[in-house]
Amino acid sequence: MTAEELFKEKQYLVIAAIKQQFGSIARAGQIAEMNNMELGDLIQVGHMYLWEHCVKYDPERVDTFNAYVMKGMKWAISDEIHMKGTPFKISRRV
Repeated sequence: MTAEELFKEKQYLVIAAIKQQFGSIARAGQIAEMNNMELGDLIQVGHMYLWEHCVKYDPERVDTFNAYVMKGMKWAISDEIHMKGTPFKISRRV
């Protein structure tokens, strides 16, 4: 199976990871909006993470692929919100 075929087959994992991480797609959209982002940004992060792991795919570990990708994808999405979300404010009087 090529990386492209695996990616197409496993794209549903992106939405599943977002639902697991935030409880629902609507809630994920709200959290993204609070952080000056869009839901599409979070989906794109999930797709990029999935693509990276489809390219590195090892057929001998097929049983653990979904769980491995889901765990890392949730971390990547949370990290994106943390790193690129609403910046904190620093007082000018410091």
